[in-house]
Amino acid sequence: MKLQYQNSRGDWNNCDEREEEFLQLCEKHNDYINNGMTRKEVISSLESGIELRKDSSNWYGVCRDGEFFERRDKKRKEAYLASRDYPEGRKLDCGCIVHFNNEIMSSSTGSSCDDCYDDMSN
Repeated sequence: MKLQYQNSRGDWNNCDEREEEFLQLCEKHNDYINNGMTRKEVISSLESGIELRKDSSNWYGVCRDGEFFERRDKKRKEAYLASRDYPEGRKLDCGCIVHFNNEIMSSSTGSSCDDCYDDMSN
């Protein structure tokens, strides 16, 4: 597990050497709101992808298991890449490369992407 906390900008920082401190905060806060959440339950919840509050004084007082979210994001990226119509890309007449059929527009001078369509239609 790689424990992370959310900062005031919404970014996630690794707890590193402060991991024990943040686990205690999560355990204390969630014991109060979840009627007896133990350290083992806190760790199990974090490892299963649940973000737990570490305090109620601010909206960003949350901890999570960074490894869970890295694995989730990797799976999502792999699924996205596998869903592409043109895995290697398709070069259009405007010079742009696209990966999906719905990104191709037909203009009076050939195929174009959405960004180049107005220039090629004149």
